[in-house]
Amino acid sequence: MNFSPKNKTTNIFLVIGSFIVVSLILWNTNSFFKTFKEEERLKMEIWATAQSEFLQSAEDVDLGSLHLKVFRTIPLHP
Repeated sequence: MNFSPKNKTTNIFLVIGSFIVVSLILWNTNSFFKTFKEEERLKMEIWATAQSEFLQSAEDVDLGSLHLKVFRTIPLHP
């Protein structure tokens, strides 16, 4: 593939356009992982609270509605 256009402005536009596309992809990936991190942190806090409550409770005590919150918030399928 021969990538030598006759005019330098085409090369400059290609480089700038490529830089913009890569920058947008990296920015979008970064924002996705920030959102993902916050959601997972919230899910783990709920899960840890439920585990702590479960381990500290007696066998005949009602656990309340926390287990329902866990099952609504954290999907259990792989």
